[in-house]
Amino acid sequence: MRRGACPSLAVPMATGDGLLVRLNPVDRQLSAPALAGLAHAASELSNGIVEITARGSLQLRGFTEAGVAALAGLVARLDIELTTGVAVETGALAGLDPAEIADPRPLAAALRGAIARSGRGFAPKASVVVDGGGVLRLDHLACDVRLEATEGGQWSCRGRPVEDPAAFVLDGLAASCGRTAATTRPPAEPIGVHRLRDGRFAVGVGLPFGQAPAESLEALACSPAVAFRLSPGRALLAVGLDAAGLPAWTGAARARGLVTDPADPRRAVAACPGCPACGSGEIPARAMAEVIAARAAPLLDGSLVLHVSGCGKACAHPRQALLTLTGVDGACDLALDGVALARLRPAAAMDALARLADLVSGQRSTGETAAGCLGRLGGRRLGRLLRDRVHA
Repeated sequence: MRRGACPSLAVPMATGDGLLVRLNPVDRQLSAPALAGLAHAASELSNGIVEITARGSLQLRGFTEAGVAALAGLVARLDIELTTGVAVETGALAGLDPAEIADPRPLAAALRGAIARSGRGFAPKASVVVDGGGVLRLDHLACDVRLEATEGGQWSCRGRPVEDPAAFVLDGLAASCGRTAATTRPPAEPIGVHRLRDGRFAVGVGLPFGQAPAESLEALACSPAVAFRLSPGRALLAVGLDAAGLPAWTGAARARGLVTDPADPRRAVAACPGCPACGSGEIPARAMAEVIAARAAPLLDGSLVLHVSGCGKACAHPRQALLTLTGVDGACDLALDGVALARLRPAAAMDALARLADLVSGQRSTGETAAGCLGRLGGRRLGRLLRDRVHA
């Protein structure tokens, strides 16, 4: 695998529990049979888990080489069109959102064709965003080149009109100095109900920590008259529901353990698989994250991110989180805003975060967020309090 390249169906990546495959369906679209088939394949051929990444890619892991070959055959039979090479990304509700300025899919298809015909080589992770606007904008998604719809059917980049999008994108990819995001605003919220152009609805649900049992997604994919879209933010949208079907579908997703409430404390935790899934993992990061989300909910009010990382590579949340729990030699380093608080065994670390949630609940002023309270108390005081209360 080329250094810096993303794992794909053609070139899977070796991990601690086998081969990992990342799939990027064109325009994020999956039919119900396609999602059901992929989930069934994950149950039969891999570790039984389906993941959606922060950028909205579908990820399956735990394959053998024979399993990857079988998956490739299934993808062909299900007629799933995958993006290869430079990713040209559109929003999760592209072409469906009544608030959209323009449907970005025709331009995205033209750009994919232009890039393929050019024969030019670009960076392994190069990407283009074609943002048509609407409720699920992509202005937070980092990319090399960004085109945004403007009124009148035009496209622009950073507020400047683009007359020849294909030439602009090819030149931009060649000159790119790295990915940038267009805004620091909070990302659009995929979780919840979204009205579509045709009067029907889409329901967005989150995969806790980016993963769900394959059998759960296979069951949900068997709902009648529903298609699916993958969304940035580790979310899945069921599209084409009528008003009468909304409660039942949402209830079924909730019963399967998926995130149906934007305020769910699990959404404030970023966690990689950790051990044993990852060969670099020092701690079972996702298993710990589930326990922490339940025990430390007052801390996870949406004002901060807790990053539970199996090792120092910080794959699940590359930017520094306010709170980090990092696996080191089988133990955990707990830090606040980059300042070390304590090194603890995994069980003691989960206890420490539960106690930290209790401290925040007791110390928080009226209207103060958990992040604000932690900042006011400061790392040194919190570290002293935790050392007094928790012994590794």
